[in-house]
Amino acid sequence: MNVKLLLYIFLILCSFIPVTQGQKRYYNQHPLFLKANSVWCFGEYAGLNFNSGRPVSFRSNATWFGMTQYNSTSSVADPVTGRLLFYTNGKQFFKGPGQLMLNGSLADTSWTTTIVPVFNEPGRYYVFSLNTPDSLNIRQNFWPTGLFYSIVDMSMDNGRGDVDPAYQNVLLDGARPSASMIAVLGNQCDDIWLLVYYGSENSVRAYHITPKGIDPNPVISPLPMQMHPSKMAISPDRKKMAVITHGALQDNAMNRLYLSDFDASTGKISNTIAIRLDSAGRHRAGSSVCFSPDNSKLYAQISYQQSGTNAYAGIYQYNVSIHDSTRIAQSMTFIAETGLVTGYFKLYNDTIYVAGGLPGFNAGSYLSRIERPDSPGTACQYNNRAISLAAGSSLSWQPFNNEVVIPFKGDSSFYHLHSTICSDGDASIQIQSRQIEPGYNYRWNTGDTTKSITVDQSGIYTVTYNTGLCQIRSETYEITLSNIGTAITVNGFQLSTTGGPFTSYQWLREGVIIPGATKSTHTVTENGAYQVIVSNADGCTDTSATYVVSNVGIKHMTADEISIYPNPAQNTVYIDAPLSVTVTVLNIEGRLVARQQNTRSVAIGNFSEGIYLLKITDKEDRLLKMEKIIHLKQ
Repeated sequence: MNVKLLLYIFLILCSFIPVTQGQKRYYNQHPLFLKANSVWCFGEYAGLNFNSGRPVSFRSNATWFGMTQYNSTSSVADPVTGRLLFYTNGKQFFKGPGQLMLNGSLADTSWTTTIVPVFNEPGRYYVFSLNTPDSLNIRQNFWPTGLFYSIVDMSMDNGRGDVDPAYQNVLLDGARPSASMIAVLGNQCDDIWLLVYYGSENSVRAYHITPKGIDPNPVISPLPMQMHPSKMAISPDRKKMAVITHGALQDNAMNRLYLSDFDASTGKISNTIAIRLDSAGRHRAGSSVCFSPDNSKLYAQISYQQSGTNAYAGIYQYNVSIHDSTRIAQSMTFIAETGLVTGYFKLYNDTIYVAGGLPGFNAGSYLSRIERPDSPGTACQYNNRAISLAAGSSLSWQPFNNEVVIPFKGDSSFYHLHSTICSDGDASIQIQSRQIEPGYNYRWNTGDTTKSITVDQSGIYTVTYNTGLCQIRSETYEITLSNIGTAITVNGFQLSTTGGPFTSYQWLREGVIIPGATKSTHTVTENGAYQVIVSNADGCTDTSATYVVSNVGIKHMTADEISIYPNPAQNTVYIDAPLSVTVTVLNIEGRLVARQQNTRSVAIGNFSEGIYLLKITDKEDRLLKMEKIIHLKQ
């Protein structure tokens, strides 16, 4: 018997629960994240509410004095209830119902804002804004160029929220940021990275936000970009960053799609590859990018111009499952046509929302959807103009706000298995985590970092790992390896057992229990195939291999060698004899009551009270002994 194999199968069947396709795997599918991002205020007075299970349009105050083509809206909802808390249009703050906050004005920005919770201070939120060089001369307030933040405190104004005057337009970095900024969860799940592109140094600065606050000393990663980037995108597994550049359509040699590795532990961006956007007869410039929920696809909104003709724009899909610029470029697949100033993306749960629809009348009053973004090519199911915006609202050049990233520290689950493993001597066992997924960081108390370990001694084994949803899982396996293997040894006509200690024994001949043979040794009196069943204090049992006895000679018993007990008896009468015998039970009148062959006991519990005669004979039916017994009822 291969006990080790059976033990391995036991643990797999009892402890392993595979991750199915329908399970949520990444931080942006976590219930808290979905609720915090369930209400969007964007574009020109546009709003979308997902709390009913489907997107419902409404009219918001998200606009900037008519300068809607350079909107930079952001909004945040309660991560538990989904109630809209506040939003900003890049210039002012609005309470959930739409009223202006009393202290609400931002360092003037036309490009990007990002909302991040303040750690360990429920109801308080950082709002980051970029003040970029104002080459378009559209802003009324000329703040210094740089990265700013304010703090909104929802406990102010009787729970309706306001900007904390002590943290209004705090300058975090006075360098010259460009138009791109995004927040992403760190690997500790109670930390966040704020990624900002700085055109003056062609780099991304990653600011670490933790329960200690904002680290003003960013991690700087150089990027080989040549033009201004559009909004950045981080893959749901937080391992890739994508950005697409935009310049004049004629600058096709400089416009690129960039894909980089991102380390959520350090904030570093590395291994950047560039994918050219131009093709025969077309000059391309990028506007927006978005990863699919399973990280394998990247969608890009790209403007292009036929030589000597008008400009167009379209949605393209790339396969980014392999980090190779040539193969990614070759996988470029056209999905749908969009307008030049629409087509921006936002991933929510398992669907990608697209600003606008196919070019045509009033396209800016609609949102489209990519229903199955994990599927290749047109199987992604682009749904044109799937959602109508509320009356009086429309899109702008940068309609969708950045995601609100929610830390999940403390969202843990535990599993405990106490198992006794019965072994025949090969005490080596493999323990495997209940969930096995690429990218999970396993750590056992043995120091191993694999999804499974092999152990050869009893003990408590614990593994912890961080899922893509930032659930800190802890699994404990309390393993007792119990050696129950035994075999029969022979000394003359006495059979004994090996191993132990054992708590019980039961001997068998020809697979039949030998009555009364419950000691560690057994003296054989007849030939046959013998086995012994043993048990130990851990509750393990084992049956030995068969030992065949063939050297017992013919023996004739005498009456002196036979004992009958107990007498009087209530239920069972036992016959202690060197060999099995035949028992015939007669009543006091000499009539046959019962007959039992090859036995050492006879049941009398169903007999009537009285005196009976036991006749003991051997295999040759020779009379060995006659004895009266008294049967008494209980």
